[in-house]
Amino acid sequence: DLYAYPWVRRVRTLMGQGSHYPKDPRAITPVNQEVHVNEQDLVSMRRALRQAGFKKVKVWLDSPPQNRQESSLMATLRRIAFDLPPFRWFFEREVFAVAWNGEQ
Repeated sequence: DLYAYPWVRRVRTLMGQGSHYPKDPRAITPVNQEVHVNEQDLVSMRRALRQAGFKKVKVWLDSPPQNRQESSLMATLRRIAFDLPPFRWFFEREVFAVAWNGEQ
């Protein structure tokens, strides 16, 4: 959200949908304003897990399904933003990780 959300908000405002995109992206889901969200990116998550002593670390980006009804232009732009590097590094919404020590 740090890098991509301001751009998404600008585009959606130009499309007349700005009222659905508050300045603070955490306000989209109200509970996120009440809890601490330790925002990480791909690099910082991997670094933190290695510094914590994990030997094997797998970190990846993903987003929840976006089951939207939208124009073919917006659907194409969404596919580019969420599927193709380097765009996906900025637009994917979630960072996931699995870390372990030992074999496997």
